Amino acid sequence: MAEKSRITEAGFVISLIAGIIILGVAFAATFLARDIIATYGKIISIFAYFLLVSNYIAGVMIVVGSILIKHEDHSLSGSIIVLIMSLVGIVSGMGVFVGPICGIIGGVVGLREHQHLILHKKEY
Repeated sequence: MAEKSRITEAGFVISLIAGIIILGVAFAATFLARDIIATYGKIISIFAYFLLVSNYIAGVMIVVGSILIKHEDHSLSGSIIVLIMSLVGIVSGMGVFVGPICGIIGGVVGLREHQHLILHKKEY
């Protein structure tokens, strides 16, 4: 098995930080969303809870994608998962935009590592 590249570790760490930021913001928003029904009504509260659940799902998916980036065999699929979830996060405002931006950077770094692995793969 080949040595792990620093690029692989960088993509993993940046993507993991993005997932943790998004999950942390979603967890903090859970406590803020408790009184939303009394303040704004049911329709807005349903929309707010939908965004909250999508934050949790995207955060978990980004963490899973970052773990996949760390494994050389699955770096492409992990990078694509992180990129898609981060782009969805930019549109919906997840993680105060810092999480999705870190996710995009980590996904691109993971794609770069995948390209590097393909170009420099040694035949045994």
